[in-house]
Amino acid sequence: MVSPQVEQWRWNVASRWPANEVDNALSVMACESGGNPNANALTDREDSRGLMQINVLAHPQWAGLNLFDSDTNLDVAYQLWQAQGWGPWSCKPGIPQGAMAPIAVGLAFAFAMWFLLG
Repeated sequence: MVSPQVEQWRWNVASRWPANEVDNALSVMACESGGNPNANALTDREDSRGLMQINVLAHPQWAGLNLFDSDTNLDVAYQLWQAQGWGPWSCKPGIPQGAMAPIAVGLAFAFAMWFLLG
């Protein structure tokens, strides 16, 4: 079950993805943006935009598009999914919103220990 902020996009997603992938797409959306079409993750390695967090540094062919527009974002996400499956997304189907944070913290801790202990 996804949040109402994500559920509101179900019909938009269902008009693009096959029926057996709609819940997967909504799961990825929940984890990536929480259903916020204005979400923007901006770092030195990432400029991910919109509902499905399309990273224009990794996919510069879409940098000139308004990826904060929900239809444009979902169109691009669908094209990317058709070409590469769920591989390009940090969040994979079935990972709940916010679930990646503890993984990132754990990896950072493991790296720090490796670095310190040599």
